[in-house]
Amino acid sequence: MQLFLFIKPHWPAFESAGLSPKELAKDLSSSESFQIRYITDSLSKLSRELERFISIQDLLSNPQKRDRALTDQLAARGCYGLLDIHLKKTLAKWQDKPFQNWESSSHLHEYYKFLYGHPATFQRKTQDETQELAIENMRETDRYYLISKLIFAADLRSRETTFREQHSIELIEPIIAWAKLVQETDPVIRFHLQVYLFYLKSDFDKLDFIQLLETYKVAFPYLSQSEAEYGYGKLFNHANRQIVRGNYEFEYLLFDLSSFVIQAGLIDLNEQISHGGFLNFCSIGAACGHTDWVLSFIENYKHKLPVKNRDLILDIGKSYVWIRGNNPIQVIIQLYGIQSRDPQLQRRLYSLLIRAMYRALVLGNYTNDSFQNQLQTSRRFLSQHRQLTPHSRHQYLNLIKGIRKLASLRQKIEKREQIYPEKIKTWFLNLKPITAGRWLGEELEKLLEPIEKKTGNKSPRLHS
Repeated sequence: MQLFLFIKPHWPAFESAGLSPKELAKDLSSSESFQIRYITDSLSKLSRELERFISIQDLLSNPQKRDRALTDQLAARGCYGLLDIHLKKTLAKWQDKPFQNWESSSHLHEYYKFLYGHPATFQRKTQDETQELAIENMRETDRYYLISKLIFAADLRSRETTFREQHSIELIEPIIAWAKLVQETDPVIRFHLQVYLFYLKSDFDKLDFIQLLETYKVAFPYLSQSEAEYGYGKLFNHANRQIVRGNYEFEYLLFDLSSFVIQAGLIDLNEQISHGGFLNFCSIGAACGHTDWVLSFIENYKHKLPVKNRDLILDIGKSYVWIRGNNPIQVIIQLYGIQSRDPQLQRRLYSLLIRAMYRALVLGNYTNDSFQNQLQTSRRFLSQHRQLTPHSRHQYLNLIKGIRKLASLRQKIEKREQIYPEKIKTWFLNLKPITAGRWLGEELEKLLEPIEKKTGNKSPRLHS
């Protein structure tokens, strides 16, 4: 403890603090014969004690791990009478739940194997009891296999849709037939089946997504944390792909999903939330006009953000609200000149900054030269940074291309040059994938609306 308290103020930079081993030794012991080996041995002991402490805390907070650890110990020590009692209590506890998720099915499968297979089974059980155990073991193994197969099959189908990969999934037809038979009485299996069938289609429409979303909501109380996060990720990724392709009605469906998982407490299960997940909630809420909801979310969950870059993440989250509230100057004040080593944060920062600068330019509060310089800086970053995926890079570069087009149109309108709204809208509709496409469409409508009123040729709205 003495060693730990001495190191703590200097951690993690204790080498840069200029502490020599002799000074450290002098602080820890007054003995003249003190050896540096004592320090290294103490550090090793401290590490082992910390690992032991963390393991104990993990067991205390996780009943599943605690049950499994006790099962392993009783089996290893040959305490078969106690093992029988423990396994029956554990199985009864798990089977109290009306529907078993993937994780609990895995545990039941393992516990039934223990109960059926340990050396004292046939000595202590009658033939009927042994047969009943075998049937239960088979039932839980089948269910675990069914859910696992559906999850992995859906992932492979998802990769075929997203990355144009080709996969063959063996024995999937009997699995699907089996799942269809039991889905009406089991919401967990129904959800995993619907995910697989969703990705089996070559084209998804809004009704398909709504059906899957409702199935997810019904199954949510019975899903494990990992399954709930898996389902949220599948739904989010699909909705986001539709949004960047111009299907903006999916923004409201994505907001419905986001508000549901927050209200259901999925975020509360984790000690931290990634900056990507945090900012996704902010951006989709602001895009749908729920700025008060976004500010409330930021206030309630900011403590879950990692300490590193927390202030910047909060500023970016609030910037989505300021953009929606037509307060571009506040965005520029908070974000201009900031550089982050995280490319995902930097791309969000640049996308908000160029949108804010464009609005400030429209309001007469910013110069065209500074705006063009920022566009060039943002484009250079996106083109050169290799940690960004090609798809992500493409949609942000299209945003820059669209904003540059807006600025060029403004100059032409000011010079009273000829503008062809229908041709411009056709060009914009082909600018996909694109991030913040709804916002860009709204800005383009504001530019073209006076011209269309003057000519009397009203074309369909871009952001409907």
